[in-house]
Amino acid sequence: MEASDVHICGDDIYRATYSILGPTAFEVIITVQGPAKAYELVSRYCRPPRDATIASSAPEIMS
Repeated sequence: MEASDVHICGDDIYRATYSILGPTAFEVIITVQGPAKAYELVSRYCRPPRDATIASSAPEIMS
């Protein structure tokens, strides 16, 4: 399943595509084009298995 949309902001064009990759995952692709912009942002999200241990990669906050 997929959905997409376009947003025009001044001289810039933002295109977004949302894709369902499976029952526990989806992807968002945002492409931006304009006189001073040209990039693509790809984000993939998935739910880990219920029995998975998730380790944080964020640094610990010092008190």
